[in-house]
Amino acid sequence: MDKLDLHREQLRDSPFFTETKEAFKGEKFTHIRCLALGQPTASFQARYQLAYLLELADFLKVEPSNISHWDPVFDENDTELLVKQLGHRVDEVYDVPTGQVLYFMPHAELTMTNDILKQEQPRWLLANNIVHHTDRYTKQKLMDTYPLIAHIVHALESSAPNDKNEDKNASSDGFERVAPKRRNRKQFVPQPITYNFDEYHFNGARQTSFTHNQLKSAVWQNSFSDLSVLELTP
Repeated sequence: MDKLDLHREQLRDSPFFTETKEAFKGEKFTHIRCLALGQPTASFQARYQLAYLLELADFLKVEPSNISHWDPVFDENDTELLVKQLGHRVDEVYDVPTGQVLYFMPHAELTMTNDILKQEQPRWLLANNIVHHTDRYTKQKLMDTYPLIAHIVHALESSAPNDKNEDKNASSDGFERVAPKRRNRKQFVPQPITYNFDEYHFNGARQTSFTHNQLKSAVWQNSFSDLSVLELTP
């Protein structure tokens, strides 16, 4: 507990946690569901992630008994810490109404994220930046493999600022740049993808990324390297 308390103090007044509080300002949650934490009694990263969760729960005024964890790697030491010392729960099956639940999924891999989105239909996730986490896939491959996640990425990209109307040949000196002519070449044109949100529990998405979560000088190192807030909107 001493290390956990120290980590909480380090996070509490950090610019990263200030960003976190701003991202959740005015939002109300009654429960937190934490998945893919790892072993806080054995892992440096997991202990910082747990400390962050505890600080966030205090800020959101979520009672300890309303914080539920599951990770198959937990051992008896982790359960002792989470349940007996912190007053949390360890539940493999979870059935709390998701509109009031914040899902904290630090570094959860895509298959798990997809399964949770499909089965439990959360509206708020504090997890990997889902655009960065899927950029190795083509649009079609993502749709074929994880169609629900593909719809989230599409919703995020559709709501992103668009600069297509800017004149990219204009320059700051007032002269117009003439683009060189290109030879006529056949270009591959991908087949259009149809996105249909009717079968999903959301129609839109908003994502908030942090700027102070992956500083090279941070004591938590890469514990929060790609953490973002994702809200799925009706």
